[in-house]
Amino acid sequence: MKIRYLAVIILISSIWACTKDQMPSLIELDQELEDLVSRSSATGDLDFYILPDENDLAAIPQDPKNPLTPAKVELGKLLFYETGFAMDAMKESGQGTYSCAS
Repeated sequence: MKIRYLAVIILISSIWACTKDQMPSLIELDQELEDLVSRSSATGDLDFYILPDENDLAAIPQDPKNPLTPAKVELGKLLFYETGFAMDAMKESGQGTYSCAS
């Protein structure tokens, strides 16, 4: 008797759990997000947030007293990915295993 009652409960809960969920339309949510981001940009367009190419140094904002050069960009990449500075790990085994990029 108990097994039959338990089997009926499991069957009913399985059927009830398999109902189709109503999901909000992702297209509408994406469009709303794009509209809000566009309105918050200085130009009113999403293109405002596209970053310039790393080789287009004139398009990257920079200090006029310290202009960017290809050598400075390469040095920045090297230092950003360098794991040799990672000496403040929580455990000794973690020293030298992380960088700014990780």
